[in-house]
This record gives sequence, C-alpha cells and structure tokens, in this order.
Amino acid sequence: MDFTIISLIISSVALLISFYFSFISSCNTKLDRYNDCITEIDRIIINNPELMDIYDESKIKKRKYDTIYISKIEAFIFLHFNYFENAYFHFLRKRSFLFKRQKDAWQNFIIEVFKNSFCGELFNENQKLYDKKFVIYIKKLLPKSDDD
Repeated sequence: MDFTIISLIISSVALLISFYFSFISSCNTKLDRYNDCITEIDRIIINNPELMDIYDESKIKKRKYDTIYISKIEAFIFLHFNYFENAYFHFLRKRSFLFKRQKDAWQNFIIEVFKNSFCGELFNENQKLYDKKFVIYIKKLLPKSDDD
C-alpha cells in the first residue's frame, strides 16, 4: 500500500514537471518564431533599403507614381500586416502576464507602422483579407481619421 502511494506521488510530480517544461518549451518556440519575424524584416530592409520608407510617409508621397516602388512598398507593408495578425493571435489577444513584454513590444511596433497613413489606407482597403477580431483590434489602434 505504501509503495503504491509513493509511486503515485512520484508519478504525479514527474507529470507536473513534464507539463511545466513542455509549456516553457512551447513559450520559447513562440518567442523564437516572432524574433525570426523581426529578423526577417531587418534582413529585407538591409537587402532593399528603400523599403525603410514605410516608416516615412513623405518619401512614399514623393514617389507615388513609381509603380514598381509602390508595389514593393505595398508588398512589404502586407508582410507586416501578416506578421501583425500572427502576433495578434499568439500574444495580443490573450490576457496573460507571461507575454506582457512581447505584447507591449508588438503593439508599439504596430502603432509605429500605422503612423504612416499610407499603411492605414492600405489596411482599410484590404481588411476583408484578415480575421474580423484582428481588424477590430487594429481599428482601435489606428489614429482617427475624418472618415470615421
């Protein structure tokens, strides 16, 4: 009888430890994945520095008739939108203290990108491509325009 209780306790503790390390591993995998997203954005900018213009609206307006340039800028902005949607589902919509720093960092990054009204207009024109809850979340972050 004593042996059964001891083995049950040891098994339960081993199971809890296994779940804990599995959870930690899952969290680290998520963090690595989103660090890879930021690294990929940096790598793209290094290879094509003019894409940095998404953070400076005036440069986009100066070249608005350059279709190749605008196409590259739009594709790069859509890459951001897709990363933002993934970040929303993994960090931003959850009320968890575990990813507070990542949640704050992603939210600040989203706000920074949407300071460019070109990004906001592009998102508004294509919001049907994204999950409704994500669109609502982004709309809350967007600066209010005269159209609202």
